[in-house]
Amino acid sequence: MLAFFSHQRDHPFLIPKFLNRLRAGGVFIATVNGKDWEEIDWAELLEESQGQHNFCLDGVDDIPYLEKQEINGKLITIRP
Repeated sequence: MLAFFSHQRDHPFLIPKFLNRLRAGGVFIATVNGKDWEEIDWAELLEESQGQHNFCLDGVDDIPYLEKQEINGKLITIRP
C-alpha cells in the first residue's frame, strides 16, 4: 500500500489504519514532504506513533520529491 503525507501532525498516527488493511506479509510505503518532515518534526511524531501502535519501521530514506521547488522528501517503509 502506498500513501502520501504532508504537514498534518496527525498523519503519523493514521498509519495503523493503513496497516489494518494490509494483507498478510504486506508492506506500507509512504512519502512525506521533506519540508514538512522538518517543520512539524515528523521523525518524533513517527516514533511516538510507533511506540503507541507497535509497528516495525523498516526504513526512512531521503528521496527527490518536489525537485523544481528544491524540496526533498522521505520514503518510509513500515510493516505491522
